[in-house]
Amino acid sequence: MMKGVQPTMKKIGAIVMCLVLGGCVVYKPRPLDLQRDTEVWRRASQIILPLWNRSSMEKKARIGLLLNPELNKARLTWMRSKRAAKYAGMWDDPTLELGGERDLTEYIYNFSVTPTLSLPVTGTKRLARQVAELYSAADYAELRAQENDYLMNLRTLFVKIQVVHEKGRLIRERAAQTAVELKDHEKLQQLGEISTADLYDATQRNSSTTKELQELEKEHLTLHMELVSMIGLHPVVGELEIQDALPREIPAEVSAPTPQQLMQHPKLLAAMAAYRTSEAELKLEIRKQYPTFELGIGYIREDEHNKLPLSRGMSLPLWNRNREAIARATGSRSIAHLTAVQQWHELVLLTYSLRQQQKLLLQHCRAEFEQLRVLRDTAQRQEELYRLGEIALPALAATRHEMYNCRLAFLDCLDELLKVQIALQYLQPSAMP
Repeated sequence: MMKGVQPTMKKIGAIVMCLVLGGCVVYKPRPLDLQRDTEVWRRASQIILPLWNRSSMEKKARIGLLLNPELNKARLTWMRSKRAAKYAGMWDDPTLELGGERDLTEYIYNFSVTPTLSLPVTGTKRLARQVAELYSAADYAELRAQENDYLMNLRTLFVKIQVVHEKGRLIRERAAQTAVELKDHEKLQQLGEISTADLYDATQRNSSTTKELQELEKEHLTLHMELVSMIGLHPVVGELEIQDALPREIPAEVSAPTPQQLMQHPKLLAAMAAYRTSEAELKLEIRKQYPTFELGIGYIREDEHNKLPLSRGMSLPLWNRNREAIARATGSRSIAHLTAVQQWHELVLLTYSLRQQQKLLLQHCRAEFEQLRVLRDTAQRQEELYRLGEIALPALAATRHEMYNCRLAFLDCLDELLKVQIALQYLQPSAMP
């Protein structure tokens, strides 16, 4: 009997190990190599840089979508939940009980093999699969929301850089002009044709434009480094240039999204997806309080007799009934519900605020543009009168500086208007690529 029992137990053990280890995932270490990663990052950035500088604004935005590190992290989060949903809701692994005994009075060995399978009759496996799929959908909706915010912020940064470029051109022109004016004022003051106060005003104008140029150069560097960081390129590429220019005229009014369009905003869709996930998770926790059933069919070799036992069992949820998990899921659903409602309120308030800001900024831009037109005509007449000797240099220099300040004020107003219009455009689903 002993000779027959041992080979049988060895075969059973071998079969069990094959079943257990056959489908196991083997851990593979993935060490970090920061030096190699930095080199790859640098080379890829140098390859992408010419493509970036030659591409249009739309293609620049698409390059940013592909390279931004935060968006890639969100994509990996979505892929993680997508892979998890593929294997969610699977049956619990069966258990296997092996037993053996030896009769001390007789030379007899007995053994038993009893596999037990838990039957998912409560529907928790189906609900678990549904919850995992909803988590994947929520992560995808969150990714789309982050992409929408990224494109809006990127285009706003484009506008800031364009405004800085235009301001830089104006300030450099004016700085060169004030330097010439200062020399002329010094000559006239030595001849006694102008007062010391006029020379002081010319000096102040020259020093203020120099200081403005220095401040603008610092802002220009900051914005370009921010652009490199947003794209996800290596800093070795230096400054990414934006070739596109600002509109020369006041842009037309951008229509605000309708409530139907606003309901398709990625942020609201992400909040609603999170709420649906919390609903399904609460259903799953409630379903877990129901009893589970177990079925086992075994094999027993006892006293040289073969037996086939059948076991049935069920859990008895007398006290616990999964109350803690249900309470947590109920609270999470309430939070997700409030978050979705608040997100809708924020979008409605933001739409109203942006619409009112656009109306006000359009009025301001039109007023600045009209004032600039009047000053330009005045400056042209004074230039002609100065060449004819009808007016003095201090009066002409003051008019030039007033027109310069008006042009800067118009650019500031245009900057604010364009940022508001970009925000309005990205409140509508058609703005997404």
